[in-house]
Amino acid sequence: MSIGIWSMHYVGMLAFTLPVPVEYDWPMVLLSLAAGNLSAALALLVVSRQKMGAPRALGASIFMGSGIAAMRLPAMCHYSLPSWPSQWCSRSPFL
Repeated sequence: MSIGIWSMHYVGMLAFTLPVPVEYDWPMVLLSLAAGNLSAALALLVVSRQKMGAPRALGASIFMGSGIAAMRLPAMCHYSLPSWPSQWCSRSPFL
């Protein structure tokens, strides 16, 4: 699940062509993948119990949603563009 979300994000970023050079910081790319893997593992751990109720579903969705935001933040921060203001990095989970 996490690799699907992560790869969809990066394929979308690679498909977006710009008239300026774009570089990727590979340690941040891997950090982004690790954040997605951790959140998916926690969400699956929560919902894999014998009893599944609304609190467990809510907990798993919070883990997965925060994991997607945690994956997106390093992904947008390492996206090196000449005109990308640094304050957008901290705002990217809210966009």
